[in-house]
Amino acid sequence: MLGYAEYAYGAWWTAAVFLFGHTAATLLVHGVLRRTADRETRRALDVGASYGLNAVLGALTSALPRGAVRTTARAGLLALAVRPVLRRERTFTDAGHLVALGLGIGVSLAVDCLSRRNHRKIALA
Repeated sequence: MLGYAEYAYGAWWTAAVFLFGHTAATLLVHGVLRRTADRETRRALDVGASYGLNAVLGALTSALPRGAVRTTARAGLLALAVRPVLRRERTFTDAGHLVALGLGIGVSLAVDCLSRRNHRKIALA
């Protein structure tokens, strides 16, 4: 997945999305856990790369064909990420994966918006 992201958008874009998704999801989940979780959960370490990978996966949906395919992929990925959060045995990592995927899909929507804006400028010129 990371290899395709580098191929489609470049190494710097991939690294930036990975870092943004990993850092933002970690901070958001930690902020919520500080107030809601028990002491053991608040002290648990989560140092894996999965948040960044989920963000890149969400952002890559902008590389899919426009229309139903892209929309279905986004909805399907979000549905898959919500399922573990709804389970009784969920962990804070499940919430982090959902947040990171959502951030990545937000990046994808921003890429779509910028792409449409650039196409309009070219068409008007």
